[in-house]
Amino acid sequence: MPTGSTTDKSLPYLQECPERIAEMFRHSDMGCENRRNGSCKCGVKYTFEEEEKWHCGCCGAPFKIHPVIQDIPHYLKLMELGLLRSSPE
Repeated sequence: MPTGSTTDKSLPYLQECPERIAEMFRHSDMGCENRRNGSCKCGVKYTFEEEEKWHCGCCGAPFKIHPVIQDIPHYLKLMELGLLRSSPE
């Protein structure tokens, strides 16, 4: 199960984003049965503003957005940074 790795490179970039984008990182969910039994492979756990957060990805996307056209470059950059998690430094 990912433990922040998808967001490690994305979170610092949020300081450059509009507040409405950072807001989607402030919410957490309980996850599904896979999280409770330890078999989740799709969830994302991270720390944001000194609080641990969880987004289940088993039954849908772990992050949901309501896109604003002028924010599309920020969404793309966050996705790009999230993909860097598996790249060697």
